[in-house]
Amino acid sequence: MNRDSEFRGKEIKTGRWVYGGYFKHYKRQPCPVNDCDKEEDAVHLIIKSGFADWNMPRGIEAFEVDPKTVGEYTGEKDRKGNKIYEDDVAKYINRKDQTEYSKCLVYFQDSAFFMDEDLMNHIMIDHDIEVIGNVHDNKGLLEEAE
Repeated sequence: MNRDSEFRGKEIKTGRWVYGGYFKHYKRQPCPVNDCDKEEDAVHLIIKSGFADWNMPRGIEAFEVDPKTVGEYTGEKDRKGNKIYEDDVAKYINRKDQTEYSKCLVYFQDSAFFMDEDLMNHIMIDHDIEVIGNVHDNKGLLEEAE
């Protein structure tokens, strides 16, 4: 599958969602021995490129985000045309009989996206998927269906 690599995360300053490339930046020079990956030295960024014309310099926008909210775009859209990201909560509906299933979390594991233990692409063959929120904006969304 060929898909765009896009991430989203909640900006620390404003709490709004930002979209673009993900970059984990270390605020100090990494040391090749033992202590390279201290989490307190990391800043998590979503980076968007600006646009310039006529060979003018391009500005780059970078937003510091909460690393717990960073999620990757799956490359798929739901039945309403919304992009599906990690940590989205979605429901899926059988196309044949319109049976609605319980809400499921979209997650990434072993180089693939899953919903409710099943590979997401497999579910989308026979079902319509509709994103109804995400676990960061509504932590109880999954429990509401139970």
